[in-house]
Amino acid sequence: MQNISSDTKEADELVAIDEVAAIATNVVKGFEIRKAIPSREKDDMVQEVIRKYLEKKTRINKAYKGDANPKTYLTAIFYRMCCEIIRSGHKSWDHIKKEDPGKYMVDLLSSSGSDNQFIIRNEAEYLKKILSLFDDEKTKIILFLKFFFGLEIHSSDLKAYSRNYKKAGLDRLLHTIPKTNQQTFEILVKVVNKHENSDVKQDAVRIWLYKRIDQIIERLNGSMNRANYDRKTFQLLFEYIYAGEDG
Repeated sequence: MQNISSDTKEADELVAIDEVAAIATNVVKGFEIRKAIPSREKDDMVQEVIRKYLEKKTRINKAYKGDANPKTYLTAIFYRMCCEIIRSGHKSWDHIKKEDPGKYMVDLLSSSGSDNQFIIRNEAEYLKKILSLFDDEKTKIILFLKFFFGLEIHSSDLKAYSRNYKKAGLDRLLHTIPKTNQQTFEILVKVVNKHENSDVKQDAVRIWLYKRIDQIIERLNGSMNRANYDRKTFQLLFEYIYAGEDG
């Protein structure tokens, strides 16, 4: 009797296991080229990625929606796995959370190591992609977050939100330094009402901003728990990108 299992894939299998190994090898090679991992650890990294895939195979395959080629989908999954492996080699997220939820990001930002710098740059690019998913709200979210976190507001930020920002007095409002959280939202609600010609209350603006923050954090962490961001570590990552950046 012919052994059909050798000629066909399992029902829940996206690609054959030899293709899985090839994808993992290519992804890890990219990290090696960027000096994010030493060459001596390349083979171990490939094996660890494959092990993680086999452990989570059923969940990974069920999460596949058919929006991309299966190999492209697995490449993205393996890329995040490599980031997790590198990160766990520096310090465990679970351990960090018990000590200080922001300490890991502080360590990354203050480190000159190529692996840590690669991770933080990758996370920054990932956050930018997430922000782009908000379409027309993107510029508003970035502007309001910069003000909320006390970052410098540039004319390009204001112009992206409102071409009539000077006439509406938004530059004056958003260059005010609030002393309390309440004052922050008092200013933001004035900005909204002036630019959007509305009559919303502080609570509405507060709820909107906190909801967007939580949505961004949820996407940063991912459905497969790719990371463990909270509001403090999200703020650090946001500041890494936008502090001092003109636009």
